[in-house]
Amino acid sequence: MAIRDTRRYPRRNFLGLVGILCRGEYRVEKALDLGEGGLSFASELLYPQGLQMTLSFQIPNGTYVVIRSQMVRFTPVAIAGKKIEAKTFHHGCSFLNIKFEKKREIRNYVSERK
Repeated sequence: MAIRDTRRYPRRNFLGLVGILCRGEYRVEKALDLGEGGLSFASELLYPQGLQMTLSFQIPNGTYVVIRSQMVRFTPVAIAGKKIEAKTFHHGCSFLNIKFEKKREIRNYVSERK
């Protein structure tokens, strides 16, 4: 059975850094992709579904964004060359109450030619 992709907006690879403020702790993680509706990132920590956090990142060729988001999915991924217990997780976040101007900047990034 195939996993259904519930994303409402297209995404584009976004290999920058994202700051994550969650439960009073701040971490910097590697972003994976970006779209109008959300962002995905990799982390050795597991953030559970439903958890709300504040993300901060620079839109390529755009402005700096600080936005509330909610964790919607995570997938465990084994890290190549390490012990089987060593894992990283790919997380998917949905933006909450994104301002129209920021959404437009992200849309422009996603739709520009690569």
